[in-house]
Amino acid sequence: MGTTFGITDKTNLSLTLYRFSGGLEYDTKTGNTARPWQSSFTKKGAGLADIIYRNQVYFDVPNDGSFNGGYDIPNFDMRFNSEYFSIGAFMHSRAVSWVQPKDNVTFNHPDNDRQWSHGAAYIELKPITKWGITARISYNLSTNREIQDFSLTDRNPINGQTLASTALNTFLNPFSGGNANRFLLIDGNFVRYNTLIDASLLNDSTLAYNGGGLRINYAGITKSWGAEFQMIPYKTEKINISLGGNLEIADYKNIQWISARNNKFLFYRPSGGISDNGWYYGLWLQAIYTPIPKIIITAGVRYDYQFIKDAYRNLGNQVVYTFNSTTGEYTPIQAQNKTDKNFTPRIVVNYRFTENTNIRAIFARAFRAVPPQEIIRLPLDIQPRSEITDNYEVIVSHNFNKKRSNVSFNVFYLQNNRLYQFNPALQSFNAGSAWNNTGFTLSAHHNLEAIDLWGSATYYILRRPSDAFPFMRDYKNPRPGTGILGTIGSGGVAPVYDPLPNMLLPLDSPDLMIKGGASHSFKKGTVLGLEGYFNGKILMLAPANNNVGETRPEAIIVQGNQVIENPDVNPNNFTKHKVPASIYFNLYIRQNFDRLLNIKGLFMELKVNNLLNSPVWNVLNSDAQGWNSAIFYKPNQIPDFGRRFMFSFNYVIH
Repeated sequence: MGTTFGITDKTNLSLTLYRFSGGLEYDTKTGNTARPWQSSFTKKGAGLADIIYRNQVYFDVPNDGSFNGGYDIPNFDMRFNSEYFSIGAFMHSRAVSWVQPKDNVTFNHPDNDRQWSHGAAYIELKPITKWGITARISYNLSTNREIQDFSLTDRNPINGQTLASTALNTFLNPFSGGNANRFLLIDGNFVRYNTLIDASLLNDSTLAYNGGGLRINYAGITKSWGAEFQMIPYKTEKINISLGGNLEIADYKNIQWISARNNKFLFYRPSGGISDNGWYYGLWLQAIYTPIPKIIITAGVRYDYQFIKDAYRNLGNQVVYTFNSTTGEYTPIQAQNKTDKNFTPRIVVNYRFTENTNIRAIFARAFRAVPPQEIIRLPLDIQPRSEITDNYEVIVSHNFNKKRSNVSFNVFYLQNNRLYQFNPALQSFNAGSAWNNTGFTLSAHHNLEAIDLWGSATYYILRRPSDAFPFMRDYKNPRPGTGILGTIGSGGVAPVYDPLPNMLLPLDSPDLMIKGGASHSFKKGTVLGLEGYFNGKILMLAPANNNVGETRPEAIIVQGNQVIENPDVNPNNFTKHKVPASIYFNLYIRQNFDRLLNIKGLFMELKVNNLLNSPVWNVLNSDAQGWNSAIFYKPNQIPDFGRRFMFSFNYVIH
């Protein structure tokens, strides 16, 4: 529901309210494999679930392991506009009962939740001087939360234990490995974390008494102050100079803990959460120069400075330490005073051959600063640098039929200088080589008095480096040693390739994307539109042995001094997977009631996503684990939601 109230000629107040309520059906069949679960909400068949939508907002993460679940606040967007400034606030949130595509959780239990929210309160200064100065100050809040529920009734197909017991043992066992050396500083003394847990109480009877199951809880929140401005200090017929900047001061924290189903706190998750705080600012300058009417040159530069004051692993609100038995020192898992600077130029030359034909050439440099949540996962003794991307692009466009139709052809080449990414096989971040992407887009648009037609096709040649995947090991060249992935024979290990194979492969991206649509406007205020989308196949790399509970056979057999390859094992320890292509359609209907019912400002919208309920495959999202590799293909691509209906009435008061 949306309303706008005109107070005076130069002031007005607008308010929009909406909320999520209800559900949709989700089919968890992936990779041509039917998931074996039955939903607790429907009897339609194995793998079918009714997903529940609602609103949920919270304003802080718990300090003691408890959580009240947040507040059910409708989404809103309100704004007061005057001649000189605007004041506003908004909050958008969504909570959904989610399907984790693994068989180690109770399928579609109502306590398997995911929650997102983003909101802000702000004041904006409008351009009231000859320099066109605008400014904005805001306080921002973003949250996300996940709950995974483990049942005392469902059984693990591998060991026959309940899923709750299996999960509990999974989290307790790591205390004998790397997490065994995790300490907390309590009252000036270093205390081993696992000594704070009474494992004798963590059993089925305790869980049964406290709700009948186990929960993994995750809650994250970002609070920040933001400011930005821009102005035009110089302007003539041929030159337009503008400048601006922005500043953000942010504080982020996530807490991860294990609890019983009745929210009884058991212990903090051994891997710990992450806390960080810091600030950054950016300044930019741009000039638009028109030497002759047919040529427009736009050039600009931007300078950015990032300062991470503190980023650390936390258990509750305490910094986690590790103990080095060689030096006898306690070292915090903490990165401090990390800085990064970036200088990025941009230039665009636009030449108009005729009134209907135009060509534009672009060079633009962009960067992605490494966020604190990734820095704390990288080796703490390195200074990570931003990922720099250079974009070269040429766009040719032409208008037809008195500008009712146009066609454009876009050729582009992008290159990145490095790649930081998370490696699931080693549970760590690492840097790979540069990637590049070459491709083109052909698009067209045609407009008649009542009909609008559009379409585009993009072909990608994206190449990402294989050396970003350290699970790729050389099993044909064993070396002495112990303790890493790929143990061979008696003490021999398979090392990472030296040097790593820098194979550029078209990874995690469709090679072809086509989309198009048509709409028709009727005299009675009805608008009917249809969109179609095609995503091409996707190539993915995955570890050959990362399935939970799967025992990988030896890649080679060592007999004395002789090395014999095992023909049944992938010697490179990685496999290639192709995600199938997807085709789907969306329907859009809008009815304006000013002509139909003579009610000005009232209109209705109906959107149906994936009209035919086609199998649509997500990009960059896969389930690479399963209890039984004989049942689950690796990786199982997670499909998008099926058919989705969205219906709304809107009324604007004039």
